[in-house]
Amino acid sequence: MTAIYLAHPRHGFKVATLDLEAKQDEENGWTRVAAPAAAPVNMLARAAGDDTMTLEAPRRRGRPRADKDD
Repeated sequence: MTAIYLAHPRHGFKVATLDLEAKQDEENGWTRVAAPAAAPVNMLARAAGDDTMTLEAPRRRGRPRADKDD
């Protein structure tokens, strides 16, 4: 499957999968651009200088559990 990369000054970037779709987008102000270089999988971690990104576990919602006494 072919990927056609398009750019628009107001809307940013998009990928079209069909040539017909790309032609219609070009009529609406989009322009074809070269395929971007491979981006890192985790761009946030890469920007922070860390190779891996760890997230905190989500907080439990609702009423806290009662402590069990033995």
